[in-house]
Amino acid sequence: MIINQQEKILLLLLKDDISLMYDQVKNEMSRDNFDTSARSLNAKNFVDTIFNEQKQCVKVTLKQNGKAYLQENHKARNPFFTENRRWAIGLLIPLILFILGYILKSVLI
Repeated sequence: MIINQQEKILLLLLKDDISLMYDQVKNEMSRDNFDTSARSLNAKNFVDTIFNEQKQCVKVTLKQNGKAYLQENHKARNPFFTENRRWAIGLLIPLILFILGYILKSVLI
């Protein structure tokens, strides 16, 4: 699962406290980033969120999926081999081999 930088910050803050309110993290991130990250992590099933009437996130609580993600990936780093990179690497390797084969054929003839 790929997460952005703001989601990573919020997840790592939740790692220690399990549940946070915006007032506890206002020095770490802006209100907009907190709300956006909370919504996104909620959609990824990592956190539960509580919103007020102004649709601002009031409280974020780490769910079991979020805990499991942090246990396996304690620094919340994104994986190197994403689908796009796998596709690009899978395309580049045969292309490089084809070019090397062509060069070697030209040299040997």
